Amino acid sequence: MKITDVKTYIVSAAMPTPWRIGHYVLDRAYAILVEIFTDEGINGIGESIGRLGPNVSKSIIDDILKPCLIGANPMEIEGLWNRMFDLMRYRGHTRGFYLEAISGVDIALWDINGKALGLPVHQLMMGCNRSEVPVYASSIFFDTPEKMAEVAAKLVVRGFKAMKVKVGQGVEIDTACMEKIRQTVGSDVKLMVDANSAFHVPDATRLGRRLDALDVIWFEEPVPPDDLEGYKTLSSKLDMAIAAGEGEFTIYGVRRLLEHGVSVFQPDVARSGGITEARKMATVCQAFQTQFAPHTGASSAVCMAAAMHLSAAVPNFMIYEHMVGDNPLAEALLTEPLPTPKDGTITIPNKPGLGVELDRNALNKFQ
Repeated sequence: MKITDVKTYIVSAAMPTPWRIGHYVLDRAYAILVEIFTDEGINGIGESIGRLGPNVSKSIIDDILKPCLIGANPMEIEGLWNRMFDLMRYRGHTRGFYLEAISGVDIALWDINGKALGLPVHQLMMGCNRSEVPVYASSIFFDTPEKMAEVAAKLVVRGFKAMKVKVGQGVEIDTACMEKIRQTVGSDVKLMVDANSAFHVPDATRLGRRLDALDVIWFEEPVPPDDLEGYKTLSSKLDMAIAAGEGEFTIYGVRRLLEHGVSVFQPDVARSGGITEARKMATVCQAFQTQFAPHTGASSAVCMAAAMHLSAAVPNFMIYEHMVGDNPLAEALLTEPLPTPKDGTITIPNKPGLGVELDRNALNKFQ
């Protein structure tokens, strides 16, 4: 089998309700979809994260990665990953947009391999072969304590046993919101918080101590991801886990965070280097006794499917992030929707490859 063509599509959709988080409001979702064609008629799809400037990743794929893929055997995933990485490694580009571009290609290659062998990707990885995984609802966005608690109550009715709440409005407001939510959902529901790097260490410490009293499971990105000493300080002062990693690239990036106190690692498969590298990240996490909880966020359904398969395979998997905020790219891009959670778990797609197919009419609509 040989690769005959690589195509990229930028898709975008307005959020029906903007997501208010951290330092900004997310009112539009973007993604770069990658489609790889072969001479045997087996095609694969992947996704590169595209929060801002999606044309950058598209150009990298079209101009740099595609020429080294044409004519190659798509079954040689590891070899192709290293070939793509080495194209720029010795020119000083081993992070950022370049790795995000590789991620989309890599996911598409795994999809091809699964389809060629008649296996879903998580079985192809020869991992834990979970047929379903635990999920948490993500996320409860900024609002008044009463309205945020109302959202939490509705999530409980839908069967969620764990949920994540956005913090970053300020220590006092965040405390009031979390107290109201905990009072509403009771003690049996697991709560996590995500600051999207909104704090400095002193305020993060003050809030964190209050959250410890509310039995919060983890504090996600309390400070900017490059404040490694800040993560180390918070880890030593708080009882809850410190979570991070959605902005990291390759196994070299994960080690820095783990050495500074992060105990729940959250790579995004559409950014970190694809399935190939994210699986290696999970292995590094094992060496640090760190749990693995992949990030999905405002991505499309393709990234979410890839994250499901990764979750089903790695041994130190903790919980899957199921986004509950409205996002058309997650809901209307496939011929069949992704499985929905039930009683706190979600079923892994079991068709060959990623188990999903693009709806071409929807693709044209969102391009």
